[in-house]
Amino acid sequence: MKNYDPRRAARNYKRAMKRGSWSRPGRGRPSTPKHWKNWLVPELAKAVLAEKPEWDRFETSGPCGICSRMIITFHKGDEEVFWLMVNDPDLETGELHVTDYGVDTGEYAKGTIGEVNGMNHPRILIDPAWPVEKLLSYGHVPEKAERAAV
Repeated sequence: MKNYDPRRAARNYKRAMKRGSWSRPGRGRPSTPKHWKNWLVPELAKAVLAEKPEWDRFETSGPCGICSRMIITFHKGDEEVFWLMVNDPDLETGELHVTDYGVDTGEYAKGTIGEVNGMNHPRILIDPAWPVEKLLSYGHVPEKAERAAV
């Protein structure tokens, strides 16, 4: 992905933490709390939007669960068209991970906390050199959008 630089996002995040302010400058927008999700995840989402011009915006939710997963929801107008789940970052490098739900390691027994939190699926480091299609292969088309496409 041409515009994705996790190291730049990590540098910006670390600078903000050193400044000691609890918000990111907003230029007329409300300030955003200083949390990695507000600095590292949007960097990835903006890089995806730059390569998918038919999608016009994104929203994030989370982090949730033991693995601090966040969902990035991409929109076309008012419709949700794609979901991508990312995992906790390395705060030094800004690198995020996706979960490969196509693989089940079976490490955690059915019904355990690990299994319920999706920890039987390996985390894959997002490589900035990936084409956007490879990143999106780890995502999901919402059910409503699947029906509309058929």
